[in-house]
Amino acid sequence: MLRGRARRFGMSVLVNAHRLGKRTGVPVKGLTATNAQPEAEIRRAGARGGHDLLVMGTSLRRGEAPVLGRAPLALVRSLGVPVLLVAR
Repeated sequence: MLRGRARRFGMSVLVNAHRLGKRTGVPVKGLTATNAQPEAEIRRAGARGGHDLLVMGTSLRRGEAPVLGRAPLALVRSLGVPVLLVAR
């Protein structure tokens, strides 16, 4: 669900994850998709199953401590698989 400038950074993260997996003998499958509603696409990918980990980029809300917003938090809780959040 990469858009704009984040697409280039996101693709480099996928390439690096693939290289790391190859070096360590862990199969890594990167999936990118474009959808006007990224939450729906992320849920669809999570529901397909067969994932050990979903990696998701996010923006944190600022305050006394960085906080994940309500919508991303609800999405992460609904997936049912481990999620690694990468904040920019």
